[in-house]
Amino acid sequence: MSKENKENNALWELSLDSDAFLLMKTNFNRMLTNMLKLMQSKEAEEGTIAVKLDVKLESATVPVDIEGKETRTSTKPVFEYKISVNVQQKGENKGECGGDGFELVYDPKTEKYVLKRVEDPQTDLFDGEDGEIGDVDAGLYPFPAVGSPRQRKKPIMIEANVEGAVND
Repeated sequence: MSKENKENNALWELSLDSDAFLLMKTNFNRMLTNMLKLMQSKEAEEGTIAVKLDVKLESATVPVDIEGKETRTSTKPVFEYKISVNVQQKGENKGECGGDGFELVYDPKTEKYVLKRVEDPQTDLFDGEDGEIGDVDAGLYPFPAVGSPRQRKKPIMIEANVEGAVND
C-alpha cells in the first residue's frame, strides 16, 4: 500500500493502476516472466497470457458506532482474478504402419483384427512340407465386407478399386 493510501484512510481508486490491484499485477508480471522462460526452454513460438477478473457486489452490514449498536448497509465489492498461461508448442511426427506387404485379417481366437504380413506365394526353401500358405491354414479370416466373422464358414476377400469403393 502506498504512503498516500495509508494517510487517506486506505482510499483506493478503482483503476488498473491503483494499489487495489497491486497483487494481481505482481502475479501477472511473475506469470509473464515464467511464460517467457518456458517458451525459451521449449523453443515455442507462441504463447498466451490471459487475465480474467470477476466482479461481485455484495451487501454487507457495517457498524456505525464503537459499541456496534448502530449499523448500516453497504456495498462490498469482491474482485476475483485468474491468470492463465498457455504456451503453444508445435510438433509433428509422421510415420506409417502397415501398407504394402500387409493385410487386415480377423483372428477368431482373440476376436480382434490384426495386421498380417502378406507372404510371397512363391515356394522357397523355408515353406512347409505341403507348400500351403495363407490365412485359412492359420485360422485367420481376411477383413469381412459385411456380417460377423464368427458366423462365416469360409473367408471373404475384399479388394478396393482406385476410387476407394469396396467390392465384394
